[in-house]
Amino acid sequence: MATDPVAEAADALYALVPEEFTAARNARAADARSASEPALAKEIGALRRPSPSAWIVNRLA
Repeated sequence: MATDPVAEAADALYALVPEEFTAARNARAADARSASEPALAKEIGALRRPSPSAWIVNRLA
């Protein structure tokens, strides 16, 4: 069964502390661009850093 690469990236990124999110997101988007996957890079790049309260709720879930 194939997995959704955007969902995989989102799961990994939203597990990070908010301060690390932007750099990690940009690195993943750059990796996708390097792999000639511009659509994936655009989707990953569109993910937004969670607010501290949203991050805490995600960690507790």
